[in-house]
Amino acid sequence: MPNFNGRRNTSIDKIFAFLRRHLLAIIVVIVVVSGIIATVMIVNRDDRPGDDDGGAIAILQPASEVRLAMYEPKSFDPLLSSDEDVVYINQLVYSYLFRLDNGLNIMPDIVESYVPNRETGSVEIVLKDDLIFSDGTAMNAYDVEYTIDTIKVIGETSPYYNYVKKISKVFVTSRNSLFIEFYSPKDAALDNLVFPIVSAESYRDYTFNVGGGPYKFGEYKAGKELILEANDKYYGEIPEISVVLSIVKNKEILPGLTTMDDVTAYISKEASADDIAIDKGLRCRYIPSGELEFIGFNCNNSILADSELRFAIASAIDRESIVKDDYANSGVVSDSLYFPNFLDVTAGEDVKYDPKKAAEILASLGYTDTNEDKVLENESGVPLSIRLLVRKDSGTRKDAAATIAKNLNAIGINVEVIQLASEEMTAVLKGGSFDMYLGGIKLDKQFKMTELFTSANYGRYDDETVLTLVSQLEQCLSREEQKGVFTVLKPLLNKELPYFSICYKTHSFVSVSSLAVKDGPTFFDPYRDIQHWSWQKKVTTEE
Repeated sequence: MPNFNGRRNTSIDKIFAFLRRHLLAIIVVIVVVSGIIATVMIVNRDDRPGDDDGGAIAILQPASEVRLAMYEPKSFDPLLSSDEDVVYINQLVYSYLFRLDNGLNIMPDIVESYVPNRETGSVEIVLKDDLIFSDGTAMNAYDVEYTIDTIKVIGETSPYYNYVKKISKVFVTSRNSLFIEFYSPKDAALDNLVFPIVSAESYRDYTFNVGGGPYKFGEYKAGKELILEANDKYYGEIPEISVVLSIVKNKEILPGLTTMDDVTAYISKEASADDIAIDKGLRCRYIPSGELEFIGFNCNNSILADSELRFAIASAIDRESIVKDDYANSGVVSDSLYFPNFLDVTAGEDVKYDPKKAAEILASLGYTDTNEDKVLENESGVPLSIRLLVRKDSGTRKDAAATIAKNLNAIGINVEVIQLASEEMTAVLKGGSFDMYLGGIKLDKQFKMTELFTSANYGRYDDETVLTLVSQLEQCLSREEQKGVFTVLKPLLNKELPYFSICYKTHSFVSVSSLAVKDGPTFFDPYRDIQHWSWQKKVTTEE
């Protein structure tokens, strides 16, 4: 027999030599192939419906409904219930005379035209033609009159009583027109007319009443689910998607439900909401709330009576840093004392963080550090020292006060932070024995800022031009007139600075990552324009 041993040994040696030379590359190939096989097996195991004769894959498809969550309310009565979730739902189910846009300006809803009278505090209103409730009955001026009268009868337990109690008279002049007069022309803003309109024919404190909004009540399972269906009688664009509200007992579970597409979006007022959203792969957007954090100046003392000095102080305060470090990013800097982008007015430059400019202003006012102790003195050698009051029970504000003191110390202003109990601080403010204070105010969607210039005007600010313009914003003005007033007021406030806005606290709008929102939510209307929301949900299909 032929002897093949030598040839065989040579071949084996060559194979081992090849393996030694290419060992690293071979290992990489094996790892990659193994990873691909493992990934395929994992995907098939996760998505397989249970049988072994076919695979399944998860794909994204446009959703036909928006899924929300709510607590079980005490009542669905649109004029009586103050449950936050019900108030939000009302804006989807009912019509309003006026709504407020993202800039908090009035926006006609069922109103076709209106003529306000600032002197008399009255408004003539013409409604749109052919308005219909979701049950097919006509909606007219008598329903508006009935709604106002019913809210007055309900009284203070109605969330809309504070609006309606200002109305002295309602005259229906025809089925589609009416005349509304307020008790005081000084408190007759049309944003009082932002309550849901009910049917005079069918409203009787039922579980669900008919409305005229884009949606109507559908199936309701107590403790489980509420469905809102498209209202095909709606005067505007008919929604193409439905809204499903799951009733939950604890909203802390919402992040988990959102990751499973059981909830499309929700509002959170927790400071940690953004961290939770990021951790779970959700989208988080910040919504400015009506909670204003501000510095109040004592305009009646010898130092801070000078508006230029107030401007220098404001220019030296790093608000962005305060929001980030002291408010845990749960705030937004506004371009004036009023709400960000208030009435969509862009006129008037905001006060920018500019410590160099602040130092220049102080120098122009005669402040210098003559003894080089890092504290400025006036021409008489008196140190520029300021007391900043803050409530001792507010941890966030105490941190912000410390940052403000640090900012001002850096330009030569000696700041002493004084922490006081709530009652003590109020007494000191009313007495007027202070320089500055760090405070806050919570405003609803009407945004009545007059309190800071009237009953809470602790700084004794008395510029008649500014006070008049602030007052006019609460009077019976049209949308255009109101914007015109604030166009003049805004730059004056940013120059005079009786108050300096630190930030507006924010809420978090958390949603699935695929949600597209055209007209963003607001703190008073988180489901705004929900009929135009779109998102894609994960659907498992056979391969």
